[in-house]
Amino acid sequence: MDQENSKINELLKITQSSIEALENYRQALITAAVTGKIDVRKVVEP
Repeated sequence: MDQENSKINELLKITQSSIEALENYRQALITAAVTGKIDVRKVVEP
């Protein structure tokens, strides 16, 4: 049981780290769009 708890805790740490990285990427993308560093007018239509 301790071994399984350790695996779960490690997965939680990895997941949290991924969430933080994605949040940082999202903020950087928003900043780049707002400051004009990327052109968001070129929207691909489905």
